Amino acid sequence: MQTFAITKPVKGSPLAYQEVATGNWTISNLSLGYGPNLQIIQDREHFIWLYENSATNGFTGVLEEDTQPYQGKYSNAEAIQELFIQSAVLASSSLVTGLDPASSEAMLNDVIAPLTEEQLTEDYDQQDTRTLFLIQNYNAQENTGDAVGVLVIDWHLIIKDYEQKDKDGGDLHDTWLKLKCRAVTYESTSLLCTHFHQVACYFKS
Repeated sequence: MQTFAITKPVKGSPLAYQEVATGNWTISNLSLGYGPNLQIIQDREHFIWLYENSATNGFTGVLEEDTQPYQGKYSNAEAIQELFIQSAVLASSSLVTGLDPASSEAMLNDVIAPLTEEQLTEDYDQQDTRTLFLIQNYNAQENTGDAVGVLVIDWHLIIKDYEQKDKDGGDLHDTWLKLKCRAVTYESTSLLCTHFHQVACYFKS
């Protein structure tokens, strides 16, 4: 599992970087210090337990696991990577309002990279998870925000070996992509801490 922050170079300092705002949200590996709490909450087993008990615990997380896989025939690695990025961006934006698609794309651009034509000569079957920590309306000077949250994308990508020639002579590859996403945001950090402690107590054994 990997966690990342979107960064850009700071002017005048080629070795320094600062976080980039994404619409109303900033993707951050800090989340105002609540990253460790959110890391525990986002765990799939913990998240589903909170989700299933949301009627009594006030959990507002969103879970999308029953979506149909993306399937099709693609001619090259670039086309397959574009399918992955656009599908994941669409799924992310549907779960977190205000998450800028362009910035999400930057975060997802290297998830399956490097994907090369050489890799497509044999079956490609990989799965992994990308976790993004969020801050809403981040004020860098005061280090404050209106809300924090976490977005998780579980992905499974299968690409089949060469199957047939297209009319231009290129190879077509059967491609199957399954995404499972979950997200939760908190305006109240006290509720976040409550859920963290509930999970810690329930799963302590």
